[in-house]
Amino acid sequence: MLMDVGGGSSSDSKGSDAAGQTNQQEQGGSAEVSKARPLDQEPMLAARIMVEDCMLLLCDVEDIDRMFAGAAAVQTAQAVGAPMNPHMPGPISPALAQGLLQRRAALLGGIAASFRLPSTPTVSAADGAAGAIAGASADRVFVRILALPKGRSLITKTLKLMFTPPPAAAGAASKVGSGSGPNGDAGSGSAASGLEVIFALLRNAQLTFGPALVGSVGEAEKRLTDATISLAVIASEMVKRLKRPEEAVACLAAAVAGLSAPVVPASDAAANGNTSACQLLPLYPAGRVPASASPEWLGNILGSLLLRASELGLGSFAAAAAAGPVRGLGDGAPDETAVALEQEGEAGGVPAAIAAEWQAQLGEFVQLVLLHLWQLVQAVRGAATEVATAAAAGPGSSEVLLSCVPKMACVPLMRMLMAHVDTEQQEQLKGYLSEVGR
Repeated sequence: MLMDVGGGSSSDSKGSDAAGQTNQQEQGGSAEVSKARPLDQEPMLAARIMVEDCMLLLCDVEDIDRMFAGAAAVQTAQAVGAPMNPHMPGPISPALAQGLLQRRAALLGGIAASFRLPSTPTVSAADGAAGAIAGASADRVFVRILALPKGRSLITKTLKLMFTPPPAAAGAASKVGSGSGPNGDAGSGSAASGLEVIFALLRNAQLTFGPALVGSVGEAEKRLTDATISLAVIASEMVKRLKRPEEAVACLAAAVAGLSAPVVPASDAAANGNTSACQLLPLYPAGRVPASASPEWLGNILGSLLLRASELGLGSFAAAAAAGPVRGLGDGAPDETAVALEQEGEAGGVPAAIAAEWQAQLGEFVQLVLLHLWQLVQAVRGAATEVATAAAAGPGSSEVLLSCVPKMACVPLMRMLMAHVDTEQQEQLKGYLSEVGR
């Protein structure tokens, strides 16, 4: 909804007040007179304006990246002795590079601040609200942005730029000793803000990847689905660039909080055809994409998180990960922080408190996954028609679900999870998967 036209302004609606009151009385007097609000106070219009403003800031960030890329191209041309074009940009001095990097970090930090996100991966439930509902309340600005396809594109570009520093031009960026981050890294401050965005994304996983926000049909739903697929691709790639085990633990905690509670109250769920008993996780967009397509979705993000956690020394096969060099999965180059963590792991391993927290969060996540697979098994057996209908992501039938069941099981994620669970849970996962894949 762009604006509320239920009530007119005080100056324009005086002549129609009597007629409006008469109509309400004829309807039984049950409807309330909607309060007239200025257009600039409409939440979704404010979200659209905010998206446009942030897109302009991202254009400035991309301009800075182009300046570094152009200077790097000039340096490469000079190194190979290629003829120089007089219109090509000149080299960037260290002082200018420092200023540009600081401006870049400030722009990205301003965008992250406009989302008004909590700095913690989870939010405390207030007034008895469940975890996912409390998260949506704390992230209400973020949720309104997620309701727009262009808003999801904004989050996608923001994450990509936050986790991807600009290319160094003639070594200028490497000569910037102070940087703009707490560790002398010009991009560390932006990466910290990017973690807050990833936390919010996982904390609202049901809203982002489930059917709750996809209430439109046709072209509007297609745009929203395409934007969500692009968002999942970038989020999966950025999760692979986590630097420390604490970050992986925090991401898993945010995901568990976002998946462990219903998205909407039971009354609203009943009206939308969903029930609180349906515990299917939105690991795959069932019924929204062609059967031949396999788009990245929440399952791919969680699989990347488990893989990166193993690389950082978490999980039951940490010894296997420590046997070889830890790879920087984001850009294909060795990750210096991860290598340092590996060397530290050889001496003492991941701190006990972090490992214990990972195991606690992993235990809750495994229970959610097992319940998800059990619901799929029940659908295959034909014993849960209500679950099958609710999981069809809109108008559908149990036949639609059954055709998508193998992909809804998200086998790649289950393979990653196998290495993090004990033998009993492995057998349970294998049994459910074998029955779902019949």
